This record gives sequence, structure tokens and C-alpha cells, in this order.
Amino acid sequence: MKKFLALVLAALLAFPAMAATPKVWYSTDGKTVWREDGKSRKKVNIDPMFVDDAGYHADSELSWFKADSAVWICEEKSRKSKPISIPLRKGEDCDYVSMNSIRTIALLSLVYRGNETLALFDTKGNKLAETPGVLGLGNGNSPLWIDDTRFTFTTSVHGTKRGEWGRNWHGAAVFEIFGEPGSGYFETLVTPLCEPTETVDYEAGGSADGDTGKCGVTKYTVKSPGEWEKEEPDFDMEYISVPLPAAG
Repeated sequence: MKKFLALVLAALLAFPAMAATPKVWYSTDGKTVWREDGKSRKKVNIDPMFVDDAGYHADSELSWFKADSAVWICEEKSRKSKPISIPLRKGEDCDYVSMNSIRTIALLSLVYRGNETLALFDTKGNKLAETPGVLGLGNGNSPLWIDDTRFTFTTSVHGTKRGEWGRNWHGAAVFEIFGEPGSGYFETLVTPLCEPTETVDYEAGGSADGDTGKCGVTKYTVKSPGEWEKEEPDFDMEYISVPLPAAG
């Protein structure tokens, strides 16, 4: 009996300690992220970075932060929207962030073990889809939203190295989304716009207009495949306008 009472007393004494364990959450004003537990509020050690939003939605700002193994996507303070937290795997990095204009889908460029992918997430941080084989975004060659369900990007064709410098062949493509995040139907489709050849490379970018049905693509042409062997190939550069496939 004494042993039983001792166990009950120990359980009762332990319960308040477990119940008092603070719940941790994060908050932001779009510029700073804080870690809170109800008793204290500490600034998270982050490096803020400004990210240009889609050109047709230039009336808002989007900032993103890397903190506590996650990417935090924040609107400017006046919009009063909750930040989006997207978890990163150990060793994974993020080079680029954007969202569609209605703020239902986040587009991230993620780099893991040297491989870059474009990944789509919903506002709860759930991964919806991804596409591998992307030209590194360190050179500013960012995807462009055509509308809320389509964007253009530059593809990087693996296994097609050009010369000793190991450049992949590059083309232009459209990524299209079907369905709604969180619904029972969500699919994606990648449609090539311009496909590379032995002497021609392409980069999407500059413009993408769903109203006119056109997007800008930069075309790089060399006289012979051997030109790619050079550290600085001699190529002709031409900016061309390419028809976009019809949505759906």
C-alpha cells in the first residue's frame, strides 16, 4: 500500500512539470523572426534577403530567411499575413524563393548534395511537386511566373556535358500546375519551349506574359560543337520571343 501511494505521489509531482513544458512557436513582422515560448521572446539568428516578386505583382514585397533548419517566407508588415515555414533537410540549401500572386504556392530552388531542383510547396510547408535538372540560379536566371499556375524556367539536361568544362545543355520550358493544394487532385506538367542542340543553348527569362502568349528566351549559338571546349566560348547571343503553350 505504501509503495502504491509513493507511485501515485511521484506521478502527481511529475505531471505539473510535464504540463509546464512551454510550447515553442515563431513570429515575424516580415523583417525579423522571433522564437517564443510564452515567457521569453528571442530573435532568431538569420540573414535576411530580399527577393524580387513576379513582375506583374510588383506592388508587394517578399522576404525570406533561413533559420532553425527552415526557410521562412514573409510578406511585408502591412499585409499582416502569417509567415510560411518550409523545412530543410540536413545539408540542404535554398537559392531562390517566389510565390504566385494569390499566395497559394511557394516556389523554391533547393540544392542538396550538389543537385538543384525547383520544388513547389503549399502555405503549410508541404511539398507538392518538384522538377530536377535546373540551371543554377546563382547567375540570376530565375523562373518567371506567367500566371498563378504556370512559370518558365531554364532546364539543365544531365548527361549531355559540353567539353572538359562540363557544361550541361540548357533549354527553356514551362512548368504547369493542375488542381488545388490540399485537394484530392494535384498534378504538374513540364512542356519544353526550346530544346538545345549540339551548337545551340537556350535560357528562359526576361519576360513571360500570359496575356500575349509570349515569353522571352535567350539563344546562344556557336559555329561548331568544339567551341564549347573553350573556357569562354565564342557564341552569338540573340533574344527571341517564343509562343507559350495554351494553359491546360
